[in-house]
Amino acid sequence: MHAAFPWLHYSLKRNEIVWKGTFRPFALSKEYAVRIEFEIGRRPKVRILAPSLATDPNRKVPHTFIDGSLCLHLNEEWSSRFFIADVIMPWLVEWLFFYETWLVTGKWYGGGHGEEIQNPVD
Repeated sequence: MHAAFPWLHYSLKRNEIVWKGTFRPFALSKEYAVRIEFEIGRRPKVRILAPSLATDPNRKVPHTFIDGSLCLHLNEEWSSRFFIADVIMPWLVEWLFFYETWLVTGKWYGGGHGEEIQNPVD
């Protein structure tokens, strides 16, 4: 992860690594502060720390879990053999693209499960 995203700072705990930092996925995008948590044996959790995601009570942010983490993939698409830098980061960039498009159009073009997911499946 450090080789691909050296500006992300990390902290280690017993079975978990957390990366935090800011990045701009596209030249015309906002800059986002992100937090990526990875605990051994679980799928990574990704959160946008800033700016806050849209908070319109009539429009829930698509493809997010009730805990605020992002739904980047279907459960069966993740494997513990993957490198987060190679898989999760591109999925995050793609999610942000669809999120920014959704803000403007009101339509989620990213596909997926079709309904907001209330609880993540680990």
